[in-house]
Amino acid sequence: MQSRPTIWTLCIAVTMALLSGLHALAQAVKNADEIICELAPKDDRCGRGSIGIKPRPIALDIPFELNSRRLQESATAQLDQLAVALTSSSLSESDIQIVGHTDSSGSAEYNRTLSARRAESVREYLVQKHGLSPVRLAAAGRGEDEPLRDRSPEAPENRRVEIRLLSRD
Repeated sequence: MQSRPTIWTLCIAVTMALLSGLHALAQAVKNADEIICELAPKDDRCGRGSIGIKPRPIALDIPFELNSRRLQESATAQLDQLAVALTSSSLSESDIQIVGHTDSSGSAEYNRTLSARRAESVREYLVQKHGLSPVRLAAAGRGEDEPLRDRSPEAPENRRVEIRLLSRD
């Protein structure tokens, strides 16, 4: 005779699953120092191994409502860390491009428009909430043209926002 799980066993299993999901979410948010080291790897706080490393675009987990430019509430933690990085002495004089990407579901034109609107939402948040200069922040949409996973163009990883360093004074 098989025993059925008790309500307490189920509660514990659900709690563990939720905690695991929260842990994964917490790991997805890059802190300001991580962002600085990826965008400006020659910064002193990035360690000696960063000498000669070129700045590279970074993909951030910034969730949006489905088929919308509206940021999900959970996006603010990542955007707030981005704002801290962009106001640091390492990046405060830099121009930044915010690039939106989508997966391949939907038409190419729809995805290009949606990705541009999402990049603009990120730009607006940084300007309105953190007072960053709009002149420093350019928004662009690439739609589905630059997937992270070519073999899986509809993969969730392709729905992202990238931050690129354009110039340093």
